[in-house]
Amino acid sequence: MRLFLSLPLPNHVAEHLQEAVHSVEAAAPQTPGNRRPALRWVPEEQRHITLAFYGEVPDGVVEDLSTTLEQQLGAVAPLSLRLRGAGVFSGQVLWAGVQTEHISSHSSGTSPLTALMRLCEQAGSQYSTSGAPARERRRAHVTLARARDRRRAAEQLQARAAALSIYEGPSWRADQAHLMLSELGAGTSGGPQHTLLDRVQLRG
Repeated sequence: MRLFLSLPLPNHVAEHLQEAVHSVEAAAPQTPGNRRPALRWVPEEQRHITLAFYGEVPDGVVEDLSTTLEQQLGAVAPLSLRLRGAGVFSGQVLWAGVQTEHISSHSSGTSPLTALMRLCEQAGSQYSTSGAPARERRRAHVTLARARDRRRAAEQLQARAAALSIYEGPSWRADQAHLMLSELGAGTSGGPQHTLLDRVQLRG
């Protein structure tokens, strides 16, 4: 089972972001009808903030993983978040940034959201069989689109990131994480299919 832990976007946040994405796409030059689009957009219902990616996890440990997450995250206070700005990772991924609202940084200098991400990675590291927690850590974000063809997509990604750089969405209170199953190639247009396995509350 390929698992990850995420913060879902509330409906009003997801809808506001989609309106911005739609406006940017409507203003962009259209791909000729005989050419495959250079970008693959993440469906609105699949957009989320990844807290930790666990990779391959044996079926039999999902319940134990859920229990561990409930114990660890139960001591964490809900966060006030807002989507803000955009950028590109490695010339391949267009993302919207995440800002923590009205909460000072930890004494370590990291934001509460970054600290939560590290906690979630550590909580699940003992259950992963793929070494996934050792991945490069990137800033908290919502993935919007990925390149189908890196050469053709580079300019399009940068143009859309520039257009969305001034984006600012509504704030929300994040008090629940979702443990998700990801099945590669099983979703729309050959993308992944995500299935909710468990909800974990932030109660601190």
